[in-house]
Amino acid sequence: MSEQHEFEPSAQAANGSALLLHLEKTVSRLSSGDHSSANAASGSVVTAGKLQQAMRERWLASELSHVILRYESEWGGDMSRWEALTPLMKNAQENWKCELQRIKKLQWWSDVKGKVAGFPSSPVVYHIHPIALILNFSGNCTCINIDAFCEKYKIQHQEEFGWFEGGAHKKIPPLNDESSGNLKKLLAEMLAQYPSYFKECNNRYLAYMLATARVESYDFIRGVFFGPFVEHISYADAEQNYGCGTTATAKHRARAISMGNTEVGDGFKYRGRGLVQLTFKKTYAKFSGVSGTDLTANPDRVLELALAVKIMMLGMRDGLFSGQGLSDYLDGANPDYVVARAIINGSDKASQFAYYAQRFEKIIKETRWGRKSGWESELCCGRYFRKLRRLINFQAW
Repeated sequence: MSEQHEFEPSAQAANGSALLLHLEKTVSRLSSGDHSSANAASGSVVTAGKLQQAMRERWLASELSHVILRYESEWGGDMSRWEALTPLMKNAQENWKCELQRIKKLQWWSDVKGKVAGFPSSPVVYHIHPIALILNFSGNCTCINIDAFCEKYKIQHQEEFGWFEGGAHKKIPPLNDESSGNLKKLLAEMLAQYPSYFKECNNRYLAYMLATARVESYDFIRGVFFGPFVEHISYADAEQNYGCGTTATAKHRARAISMGNTEVGDGFKYRGRGLVQLTFKKTYAKFSGVSGTDLTANPDRVLELALAVKIMMLGMRDGLFSGQGLSDYLDGANPDYVVARAIINGSDKASQFAYYAQRFEKIIKETRWGRKSGWESELCCGRYFRKLRRLINFQAW
């Protein structure tokens, strides 16, 4: 208790720092199977274990690696900040004395300052993760090994993923070549566009978008998955379901008019298209602003893969489909893939979309670059991790 009282001022300063607040926000987004109130209350407490867990979540590790830190380098300054820890060492006094000697030998700053042009006189400097800085200039999200992902998915497509019919899960034919090619192109396009719309590589976002595309863009007549497609519906049926003419019921007619389908033929013209099926003129008009082109005049533009991906990503990020976005359901310690269906279409087949999203997330985790080794896990969990550790409240360690 005496040590706690003695170091309380410095602990409070650390707890209120911008860095610790950022770390608390980061660890609060860790996945957790514990839904208890006690766990929820401690969800943002920074501990060594939680930081290590965050380092194993690629998107969180990436976020931590982009933190720019400003503090006194261990290569300079006086020894007082290190010696202040001596009373806490108790039974490790001898080891700590050796550590102090090692730290003192590392302090070369004062020997260099004033002798090298442009070298800062103060050892209080910015610390930047060099590889993360380089990746800031990369145009693509590279978190997934696309070839490995497609191979794993192909194996699981027929039985593990399968399809739901009448609420029952069933086995389907093997993934055909066209679907396989579509998946590879879809992943490449998603990863190319992702950094433009999201700040961090979020496995859950990617998984739920893939689950949505798998269901909503399934061309059931041709048995083709993962490609933008136009709804297979006759003119007569489209006018009954989406139109404002005499063949539509009063309920359907009122909905059609409220959604901008005010002329006979609009039901068929503005039938479902894309990866996330856009229907009704009002919806096409809304996404005209996103696409930079008048989709009401040329709705088939939605079938272009790049535009279909853009619509899906921005629409699901910003809640343009229903008012709810990805962050409303998939951030935090307890993401909910079931209620996330409200992002697109209420609760329609919500459990089925969740089923696919969970399996896509598993494949993403298994096929991300650097999962078992590689520069990022080595750097994040090594020296850079130790620098982060020194900056937060030592009592958490």
